[in-house]
Amino acid sequence: MPEKNIDFTYYKPVNKNQEEFHSSAARHKLLIGGVGGGKTYPAVHEAIFHCLDNPGHSFLCGRNTWDRLEEGLMDDIIRVCTDAGCIKENKQTKRELILINNCRIMFRPLTIGQEGFKGMHLCGFLIDDPDVVKYSEDISFLFTRLRNPPNVYASRFQSIITSNWEGRNWLWKIYMREREQGGDDRFAYWVCPTNENPTLHENYISDLAAIHSEEWMDRYVYCKNNTRVGLVYPDFDPAIHNFHYETIRERTDLIKIMAIDVGMVHPTVVLKLATDGSVIWVYDEWMRKGIKISELGGYLQEQVRKEHFHKIIIDPSSARGDQITGSNPKHELQKNFGLPTFPADNAVTDGIGIVRDLLKPASGPSRLYMDLGRCQGLHRELDIYRWKEPRDMDFDAMSFKEEPVKKNDDAVDTLRYGVVYLRKFLKGLRSCDFLADKVEAHRVERMQKLKHYDLYPALRTKDRLKKTYQKLGFSDTKINQLLTKTSDN
Repeated sequence: MPEKNIDFTYYKPVNKNQEEFHSSAARHKLLIGGVGGGKTYPAVHEAIFHCLDNPGHSFLCGRNTWDRLEEGLMDDIIRVCTDAGCIKENKQTKRELILINNCRIMFRPLTIGQEGFKGMHLCGFLIDDPDVVKYSEDISFLFTRLRNPPNVYASRFQSIITSNWEGRNWLWKIYMREREQGGDDRFAYWVCPTNENPTLHENYISDLAAIHSEEWMDRYVYCKNNTRVGLVYPDFDPAIHNFHYETIRERTDLIKIMAIDVGMVHPTVVLKLATDGSVIWVYDEWMRKGIKISELGGYLQEQVRKEHFHKIIIDPSSARGDQITGSNPKHELQKNFGLPTFPADNAVTDGIGIVRDLLKPASGPSRLYMDLGRCQGLHRELDIYRWKEPRDMDFDAMSFKEEPVKKNDDAVDTLRYGVVYLRKFLKGLRSCDFLADKVEAHRVERMQKLKHYDLYPALRTKDRLKKTYQKLGFSDTKINQLLTKTSDN
């Protein structure tokens, strides 16, 4: 505990979880907090209290990088120690504080790695908002540095980590799995949602809700330990969106398409989709790993003989030629199997928005259904397809661009290709604002291009030639060579 001549009377935990965090005898403490939840402030005080109980020892304070450390945690600790009157010396060049009991607080970023931590003898450490994916091994190594130097003995060893709720990551496995809040005498955690911090102004949470999604609020404000938090398609529900394909396959009054995602290392996926203008059905799936284009072509030919398909949509990357041979899946399917395919719209964020809108419209029932018995790969991916985790969840660094994890996404990508194409056949569906903006942006871009062509008519000819070569399946390298020859002539 603090010495008598040091004044911490101003400090009081703001809720019950913070009180339990301070009173716990656990050696390793994890404080989970929402943005603005007040996790760093109690962690800083807990670290200083521990330092004052261990004269002559050393304590480490860290964040991911030097910039984040100096602009945040270091300033907080220096300010608190100054206000409490417990600083003996501030060694700015060494980035160290010496407290009045000769305990040394060292400020170091996780970027120095295990080599930088070797040789340290620590009575404890505080790591604030670590990038767990990147630095879990370095943090693990710090536990081995909890030891006494010659002739100095710690009253107890203590580690403190603060973090936002990031799902089932390394911290969850070490501190939270199969443990209740408060833990045991070794590993313990406490969750402090943003709405339990009474010091925030009254509009703080409502302002966050106005600019962030419901899933983001659940995770980073309310700290909900929910397996569906972070999912790209949290509204997908097998009880709602499942149907049996027999009612679809034999119907001839539907617009049917096949959507394809060609994989070299990853699986190749073909989905069959259909619409009657009111809803979209995904009624069959073909997923294979390590197949050749000839196998894909054979399967597609067989399906075309059985059913009439309005179009075959393929992922745009399949239309790009190999740099050496100039061949590509799109060209091979056309040349060797007589199967014309059309590149899908691969605007990821827009496409995800369309799929989500159809799974759960603003009003009325779902307009997207799947035969989950026949589309098992799609079912599995919809249950685990997630957004990427931000590297640093401080509210002052919320310039993070949301995008999905590029893993377990072959079937969901194929679903997006098909749904985006069929959506235009749905009746009574109000156009989304972002799609209207996209159309307008395309119109403006086209007008500017035409104006440019008026000034430089040779560019129009060059652009038309390029499109012709692309339709013929030439590689980008070959096209550039041909266009260069045209310009020279």
